[in-house]
Amino acid sequence: RRNMAHETAKNATRTADLSRVRHIVLVGNGPEALVMAAQLQGKRDWDVVRVSDEESWLEGWKEKEQRRATEFLRAPGVHHPHHNKMALRDFAKKSKREKEMIVSAAKMGPLPSLKLYTDFAREKVVRELNANLVQVNEEDVVSIEKLTAPECKTLAVPDGTCCKVTFASGNVVYSKAVVYCKSPQFKTLPQWAEEAKKNAPPGVLLHSQDLDCRKCDCAGKRVAVVGGGMTAAQLAWYAAKHGATVTMLTRHRVKKQEMEFDLGWQGMKLHRSFRWEHQTPSQRLSICEGARPQATINKLMWEALQDCLRDNRLELFQSCAVSEVLWNGSEWSISLTSTLGDERNRRRMFEEEDTPVVPAKVEADFIWLATGCADDCSSEKLLRTVQEKFPTRLVNGYPVLDDSLLAWPGLPLYLVGSLTMLSIGPAASLHPGWIQAAQKISTHLLGESFPIAGHVEQARLKEEVNLTVQRPKSLVEEDELGGRTKHEVEKYSWTDEEFLVTIRIYVNEPLQKDDVKVRFKKQGLELWALTRDNAYHLSVPLLYKPILEERCRLKVNEAKGRINLVLHKYDNHEWRFLKG
Repeated sequence: RRNMAHETAKNATRTADLSRVRHIVLVGNGPEALVMAAQLQGKRDWDVVRVSDEESWLEGWKEKEQRRATEFLRAPGVHHPHHNKMALRDFAKKSKREKEMIVSAAKMGPLPSLKLYTDFAREKVVRELNANLVQVNEEDVVSIEKLTAPECKTLAVPDGTCCKVTFASGNVVYSKAVVYCKSPQFKTLPQWAEEAKKNAPPGVLLHSQDLDCRKCDCAGKRVAVVGGGMTAAQLAWYAAKHGATVTMLTRHRVKKQEMEFDLGWQGMKLHRSFRWEHQTPSQRLSICEGARPQATINKLMWEALQDCLRDNRLELFQSCAVSEVLWNGSEWSISLTSTLGDERNRRRMFEEEDTPVVPAKVEADFIWLATGCADDCSSEKLLRTVQEKFPTRLVNGYPVLDDSLLAWPGLPLYLVGSLTMLSIGPAASLHPGWIQAAQKISTHLLGESFPIAGHVEQARLKEEVNLTVQRPKSLVEEDELGGRTKHEVEKYSWTDEEFLVTIRIYVNEPLQKDDVKVRFKKQGLELWALTRDNAYHLSVPLLYKPILEERCRLKVNEAKGRINLVLHKYDNHEWRFLKG
């Protein structure tokens, strides 16, 4: 009887509270989740369940950075979850810790130390969060499902407006939305690594994900670091600083760059065309891969490696590939081949300093692999379960999401982090991308239709599918060009006089006015000019300010091939730019 009573009590604890439906289940504890929580802060009195392995915010992320010797972050000090962009600088100044912010490049803001950033996040962001955003459930989520009609009736909620979140213990929480704020990855290893590891003792060949440099006694040892990015540079610098003789091997020439990609990806400059012009997932993936063709290091790390090179604590062999690795019982023998053929490699990073060619072999006591990680939603058990029940197309491990909501098709499951790359772009794995994602999701959750599962339903995705953002039909379709060569108009002039803005385009060949088509929109325009052999196209999807469409005019000088577009403004305020 006692056993039966104990079992009954145990099952009772696993029964969900049917009288209460949570607003949000927030999965994650890293900077992505903190950015999302900061966006929700103060907007409404949300009832939130935060799911994380650690009770303290950023604990796992901080530990990961410390394991690979991160001293200063790569992102500037304005990239943080607080609503005031200058809050981190003010915090450093008030606490007299300005030395923990270092300027890496003239046009970039100072970089904060890892400790300063985490202290700031704890003091100025986490402490300001509402109590309902701080509570945490340390269990793992194992499944997310739609509610059945009887369950919706029991909870007194409309059909399709809620989901059931099941935890590893069997506990169930009913929630209107789940926001997944993680970036699941798997290690990328060279082909030779697995075979070499079989014949070597443990600990002498480690990937950066498995390495804790704080526990490595590398003084007086020889360490070979394979990789040419920030992680490789940090590990090489740390080992050299602690008395090791370091050899750094890079497949390409080391590239110095402050951020991992063009700054235009941090805002809407490149993101707008990314979503507007590249609509298939495969196209977007190739754009993202092209935005970061190889690993880079910033100026701060560049100069740290220079110091190690000058002190003969580091050897750098660039543009070389590892062809074979053998463990001979006491040390590694690493065979190298140059990827530049007979071209001489340079030991120093400045091109004027020549060094001998890549050696045939290098010996080392330890090999540290900084060969990176790849994003893959199938590496996370929860997302594998979701994919089985609500399949969406995966492109190289990235799920195809609803563009406007970043929602998983068929579920009120929203994603923040690197897995949103096909919608956010290359910045999805960094703070600017987290901000974009969090703002989109919070804006939707604050809407009156918060959130209706039917709103995030999509048709089953085909092999190549147009995403949510649809381009308006063009004035002239490709099949109407009749063999003419298409040219995008890049050179034109414009003037602003009182209420009129005039755009002057020079085709420099005869044309008929009937062959010039223009469409004026509230804050945009499109023009096609067809000549005998060519088709000239000008598209400005966003003008500096709105215009009065019905008053805009087209003027054509047929003989000289000149086109004037006269735009009528709402007021006589001067336009600083033509494009918005």
